[in-house]
Amino acid sequence: MDKISVFREVVSVFLKADDGSYLMQLRDNNPSIVFPGNWGLFGGSIESGESVCEAASRELAEEIEIHADPGKISEFRQYIQSNYRVHTCFYDLKIPLTKLNQREGADLGLFPINEILSGRLFSQKLGAYFDVASPLIGYFKDVSCFASDGI
Repeated sequence: MDKISVFREVVSVFLKADDGSYLMQLRDNNPSIVFPGNWGLFGGSIESGESVCEAASRELAEEIEIHADPGKISEFRQYIQSNYRVHTCFYDLKIPLTKLNQREGADLGLFPINEILSGRLFSQKLGAYFDVASPLIGYFKDVSCFASDGI
């Protein structure tokens, strides 16, 4: 009998600023969450009946109070990470950091892709470097290839 894999469906959003940098969230240092104390993307679980873009919109509202029209969020790729199917999306960040109300995570910051690919980012708020969640290195490599293809 074939083993049927059941994946938890989640969404992660690449929030790209006009200068080409990406908004990252320093995850809380809570051992009950995935990648505690690491830099990650904003996102979370896709609820029953939600599309990927609707879930992305809801998560952005919950985490940083961005009210994004799901129609302006673009799906990118899916990744399998242990028992998760991670749906990635893009959204153009048009709001300055000073206007965001961070409701989840220890810090946030804008970083150029080359810094993200280094695997460690500096938290201005905490005055220290923290690792980038390991799967994101691959995701951002895909983004950089996608961008260099001129698509």
